[in-house]
Amino acid sequence: MRALPHLLSRIETGLGDHQRMDVEAALNRGEYVKTVAQMEFRGIPIDVQAWHHIQSNWSLVETSLIHDLDRDYGVYEEGRFEGNLFAKFLLDYDIPWELTPTGGVLLEKDFFKETSETYPILKPLFDLRTTLSLMRKNELAVGSDGRNRALLGPFGTATGRNAYKAGKYIFGQAAWLRGLIRPEPGTGLAYIDWCQQEFGISGALSKDQAMMAAYQSGDPYIAFGKLCGQLPPDATKETCEEQRTLFKQCLLGIQYCMGSKRLGLRLKKPEVYARWLLEQHRRAYKRFWEWSNSAVHYGNLYGRLSTTYGWDLNIAATTKSTSLQNSPVQGNAADMMRLACIMCEERGVRTIGRLHDAILIEFDLCDEQDAIAAAQDAMADASRSILDGLELRSEATKILYPDRYMSERGREMCDRVWDLIGKIGHGKDS
Repeated sequence: MRALPHLLSRIETGLGDHQRMDVEAALNRGEYVKTVAQMEFRGIPIDVQAWHHIQSNWSLVETSLIHDLDRDYGVYEEGRFEGNLFAKFLLDYDIPWELTPTGGVLLEKDFFKETSETYPILKPLFDLRTTLSLMRKNELAVGSDGRNRALLGPFGTATGRNAYKAGKYIFGQAAWLRGLIRPEPGTGLAYIDWCQQEFGISGALSKDQAMMAAYQSGDPYIAFGKLCGQLPPDATKETCEEQRTLFKQCLLGIQYCMGSKRLGLRLKKPEVYARWLLEQHRRAYKRFWEWSNSAVHYGNLYGRLSTTYGWDLNIAATTKSTSLQNSPVQGNAADMMRLACIMCEERGVRTIGRLHDAILIEFDLCDEQDAIAAAQDAMADASRSILDGLELRSEATKILYPDRYMSERGREMCDRVWDLIGKIGHGKDS
């Protein structure tokens, strides 16, 4: 221990000005590694009996899922998804789709997911493909105590986010399988995520007053619709739900640097309309676009971009301009999450898992309100620290024993799987 102060002094002064370490940032990352170790040690409670039941019946469930769901699509042959049959289905239902350079249908997961949100008829098919893919290489790590533990891989991505192995981590599974998460007797869980985190980060870092005002209005999607002149001044989520969904899809697409063609597909609108919406966004949030474009120029000129807490993205000649545009938002979101996890640990919150913009905490039922409030306060404080005072909102979803976690996106598939398992079990008994 006596040697550590001397080591710190050498780190601070002994590397030369051009290599001097950002000690505050380094210490912050060291603290985060400690919180990750705590998450990995605690693990996420899993309904082991239900998991074993799914595993032992999966081969029959898989066959039944393909048989039941594919009758609406006709895209599987002998248990295999066939791209040419899928192309025929898309043509029959007049669903526009991107092609690969060789002329085949693009089957990239994120694109399939985006399009299934625009064309709900595709959602069961997307869920089926995702489920079959993940279950075939499933290695969900569950210990003898019924806890899921996996290496969370801190700093494993270019933007500094965690890079866990999907097959081992419950939050890397298909959404319906997260229904296995179940608190133990006498305890509860809370899934807490930031509201419109990336939009808020974009406004604060770019110092775009209109964008920050839209975030602080409580509904940036309605706010954007009003700025476009497409919604009346008194519009609300309740009175303009359909239009709000369109503007939400637009803002989410722009956050991920979609061009007019792909945005049009996402919105189920002609490309000319998507191009008009992009222009409206550039006019409404001019300061944001100046800041976003300057990130690309700076990255190309100096070969790196840095976040508030000193995470560097090193730029290669092959780095896409869209990655450069999105990197400051994603990198600072990662900074924010690390800081929130550290603050939760310091305040006695039992953090047991984390996702893109959310944390999962565990608490004794007698401490429910205090634990959730402490976690949300930590997330608010972390956002203010990263965003020069702007506080991001968060929402908490509680799961109290004996209930189980369930995402809305996974509910339909979860019900379908358990119905099939019930039928299989009844067939065995008869």
